[in-house]
Amino acid sequence: MSQLLEQVANQSAGSKHVTAYMKGSAARDYDSFFLEIALAFPFPDYFGRNWPALNDCLNDLDWLDADSYLLCIADADQLLLDHEAHLPTFVKYLKKSVKEWVNGRDDEEFPTLPTPFHVVFHCTPEQEQTLRDRLTTANMLIEKTCAL
Repeated sequence: MSQLLEQVANQSAGSKHVTAYMKGSAARDYDSFFLEIALAFPFPDYFGRNWPALNDCLNDLDWLDADSYLLCIADADQLLLDHEAHLPTFVKYLKKSVKEWVNGRDDEEFPTLPTPFHVVFHCTPEQEQTLRDRLTTANMLIEKTCAL
């Protein structure tokens, strides 16, 4: 994972890029998931640690003042593993946020320009198929994989 982060840092040199890094192994259940993602970005103190609050914060990120965002999830095969039913909800909100950032928002109150927002789900090669299966079941389209 450190090689990937190094590549991202080199590609984004000179830009206002934010990389949020969280561990799926530390986010296996509902409560630990919200704690881990709030630390990764970091979300403001008022973050409510629930799905609507996640949606609001992921679609704002004003406090980070960046030109692009990357969310790296290490040990992603373990993400919400103890509360599997919540993985599709996370995927739904994540897809919605990525789409809003990439397309930009033409909203009177909170307009945003199109902004790159990428997500990397990382796991060991031995866990790749398990992760693919979990994400596919959760309605996540997997565009590509790479080995480092």
